[in-house]
Amino acid sequence: MSVLDASVVLKWFIDEKDSEKAVQLREEYEMNEREIVVPDLLLIEMANVLCCRPDFDPKEANTCLGTLFDMAIDIIAPTPELLEHTIRLASEPNHLL
Repeated sequence: MSVLDASVVLKWFIDEKDSEKAVQLREEYEMNEREIVVPDLLLIEMANVLCCRPDFDPKEANTCLGTLFDMAIDIIAPTPELLEHTIRLASEPNHLL
């Protein structure tokens, strides 16, 4: 399972450094080779970035966000249990989140 943040998912829509790696993750998800989940805050973060870019109008920003819903990516809301588990994992030596 891969938990992606907005900086990765935005690379699906904005060509920037390492976009090809991000697109590869998306393609693996689309071929059922990788499970992807995202935190619910990602949607707000993406909307903020896209709305602040002069090369994106509101319709394009909405299309990008709609793509995530169309892809049926699991959007996870934080719960006390999930946060506790995340903190426990993050505190383990040499563990990457």
